[in-house]
Amino acid sequence: MQTLDGFFEGHSVPVNEKLSELFLQLHISEKTNRGIPTITNKYGKKAIAINENTIVVTIPFNRINEVGNKVGN
Repeated sequence: MQTLDGFFEGHSVPVNEKLSELFLQLHISEKTNRGIPTITNKYGKKAIAINENTIVVTIPFNRINEVGNKVGN
């Protein structure tokens, strides 16, 4: 069972193991346990809303524009 602390530390607990393995084989996902910690380090925990049956991640556009401005035209 997943805990809130475990989630934010990046511990993965797939609901469907077979689907998780398929995504790994197709190189759609990875098992490095870095995704959520990376998101929360850059955008904070407020970027993630956890509800009973869903997890919503919101990446602010102003952050994307800041990075784009550093790259140039």
